[in-house]
Amino acid sequence: VIVMSLQYGNEFLKQLNQQTDTPAAHAHSRDSLPQKPRIAATCKHFAGYSLETSRFNFSAEITDQRDWNDTYLPAFDACIHAGEFLHDYFGAIDRSSSTGGALGTMCSYNSINQIPACANPAFLQDRLRHEWSFPGYVVSDCWAISNIYEHHHYASSYSEAAGMALRAGVDLDCGDTVQGYGMEALEEGYMDINDVDRALTNLFGVLVDVGYFDYEEQAITKTAQVHGEDESQKEYHDQVALEAALQSIVLLKNGPDKSSPNQQPTRLLPLSNTKHRKTTLIGPLADDKNIMLGNYHGIPTNVITPKQGLEDLGIEVEYIQGCNVTDSPDGENDGLPDNELCEQMKANSDATILIVGPDQDIESEGLDRTSLLLPKVQRETIEEATRCSKAKSPSTPLILVVISGGPIDLSSYKSNNDIDAILYTSYPGQAGGQALAHVLYGKYNPSGRLVTTIYHNSYSDKVALYDMRMRPEESNTLDGHNKDLYPGRTYRFYTGSSVYPFGYGLSYSSWNYSVELATTKRVNSNQYDRNLVSVIAVNVSNTGSMDGSDSILLFHMGPDAGRNGKPIKSLIGFEKVYVLAGGTRLVEFNVEKWMMSQEAGTHTFRVGPSMDYSLEINTLDGGIMS
Repeated sequence: VIVMSLQYGNEFLKQLNQQTDTPAAHAHSRDSLPQKPRIAATCKHFAGYSLETSRFNFSAEITDQRDWNDTYLPAFDACIHAGEFLHDYFGAIDRSSSTGGALGTMCSYNSINQIPACANPAFLQDRLRHEWSFPGYVVSDCWAISNIYEHHHYASSYSEAAGMALRAGVDLDCGDTVQGYGMEALEEGYMDINDVDRALTNLFGVLVDVGYFDYEEQAITKTAQVHGEDESQKEYHDQVALEAALQSIVLLKNGPDKSSPNQQPTRLLPLSNTKHRKTTLIGPLADDKNIMLGNYHGIPTNVITPKQGLEDLGIEVEYIQGCNVTDSPDGENDGLPDNELCEQMKANSDATILIVGPDQDIESEGLDRTSLLLPKVQRETIEEATRCSKAKSPSTPLILVVISGGPIDLSSYKSNNDIDAILYTSYPGQAGGQALAHVLYGKYNPSGRLVTTIYHNSYSDKVALYDMRMRPEESNTLDGHNKDLYPGRTYRFYTGSSVYPFGYGLSYSSWNYSVELATTKRVNSNQYDRNLVSVIAVNVSNTGSMDGSDSILLFHMGPDAGRNGKPIKSLIGFEKVYVLAGGTRLVEFNVEKWMMSQEAGTHTFRVGPSMDYSLEINTLDGGIMS
């Protein structure tokens, strides 16, 4: 996940700074483009911030240093030191102490082991400034400084909270506590003028870094603002939105086959434009533009719902909402009365598509889901629609589409042979409905992979919302199993069963991989005298009849994987490649870092979430044995 987040962040910053092949970039010559980053990225929320419920007074109790080192801090470390691409695109920026990565860090609402994150010098100074040499500014989450007094009760007044924050290392208050009580804090000795000078130096230093005071940089920015977005830019952005939605769709089930994800002798999707021209579309998310956008979104020029996306392909759509998104408190008027859904569904439909999922009343800022199940009213609607569809025509395909910002327990639908296929996507944005229609009808070959584990609902009973431990409890029973033990978090540590694993995703094509050593080199040092594997090559073969992309995920399992607190496996690289039907592409991964570790024994490199394709390298006494 850290690998994915860092790569996503790098690409996002490139786009924002217009250093890519876009119409906006072509509007100016390369020489006229800004020679500095024009945007200061901010890493947030620092640190140990992992829930919304009680977030203003929650204390993240993280006492296992390994959890800090391999889970809660690496993403921030990488964000702050992600300067390689900035150096490539802009050259070194002015300040000699710069790490070239993000220039902002936001401290979080929560406390860390009883000390508020925005009043925590161990993190804001010792870790951030001294250990990581962070040169930028620290901003509080909005009103987090007032929370030091109001909710955490760590300070005795607003003025003390303001002083604590600045003295700990905060430079900017997203709120009004420092603005309203800063002078009082200064006069009462909760901070001194050196704290104020440091904060101003950091803030103005970043403004200098991004060219805020440079006349030429301002002229370029103003020119872009005056010209605005022309039609070519709008078309480009619309296409990017569509491509992002297409790539995010994950095919979880396609027919009754339960074998390897790479072997699908029986499949239902894609639907046919000729055989499936009449579609019954059911569900509260099927024609709702707001739900497509999710949370924290801009204002798109147009939002395409699944209903419109299907109609734009020339599909005749019979739309039935079926139910509300959420359960009402009294349980009444949530869905259609008994048998009414069946009565509305036409017998001559060529396909039935259900589109379900939560909305911002269930999951959003300030809200945590306490169940991994769909709302009861939606579960009942799925059950009724499935029964009616198959009763009217057993051969009519039924497809379940789930739109959600987080995992949903799909175990009952995975095992239900009356549900022929399952598609899964996050809130897909303005082109989400168009993308879903294109995948359903084979205009796009799905290549998305799950970015989270889909757990059984019982997981929420075993892992408390406030429990920040990553590693599972180790069993002291003779057989090594105890169902009541804490199972751990994420694919790296979770020891229980899952509905679908992290990285899972099917395709309309079938794929074969061969994994081999591509490069070895001799290493002679005080620590090593051996042949070192530095590059692993994966040959990706599309053995299906449809062109498409495949997401290659490379996992590493060390000699002690799953034991003594070590991860079961870790994602160390990923690449998406487009391969013509019948073709093969070569993907290479640099694994030198993992082979240089001090762990002697068998290192396993695995492609994808299954064990089907892997390479084992045994390092014993400094030599590669196989």
